[in-house]
Amino acid sequence: MVIAALLIASSFVVIISRTKFLAVAALGMIGFMTTLVFMIYSAPDVAKTQLLVETLMVVFLVLLMRHVPKLSTVKQHSKGRRALHALVAGSIGIAVTMMLISITADPIDLSVSQFFNEQSVPGGHGRNIVNVILVDFRAFDTFGEVLVVALAGLCAVSLLKPGSMPSTKVKSLIMGTASHIVAASCWCSHFTY
Repeated sequence: MVIAALLIASSFVVIISRTKFLAVAALGMIGFMTTLVFMIYSAPDVAKTQLLVETLMVVFLVLLMRHVPKLSTVKQHSKGRRALHALVAGSIGIAVTMMLISITADPIDLSVSQFFNEQSVPGGHGRNIVNVILVDFRAFDTFGEVLVVALAGLCAVSLLKPGSMPSTKVKSLIMGTASHIVAASCWCSHFTY
């Protein structure tokens, strides 16, 4: 109940905030409270991922705030337009909520989870079903997510060195590591399928 109250309060702080830093801090609070929700519902893998992504997002947004104009300098929309935006956002929120309520009201089809439970040891040679799904059954999806994280890391490096001229020779530890990971993954995936 406390987590739900903090989620709602943080959402309102994001909406009414007059400073960028307060808005980013409240947005980060929403992500960290969502991490706690995942922990409560016994999803530590998802909670760990959410915590890492949320921490990176807050850091990136704080770094990007240097390049965004102050909120006080941005022209305010008219009250009618803000009311229209609130109506559209509220309608979408209500529609998504109703859709989720209708989806969760139906009984859960356990055939997919039973398949992964039965095939994790013989098909993926592992007992941790989540890891087997991520590494063996959905390897290309996981590979794409790793590439996204590597790209985010490269963007972070470029934000930490503002104004530096790009060099013709790559001397980045991140680029070197990422290229080795991509090359090894492509080589391994060639023999996997």
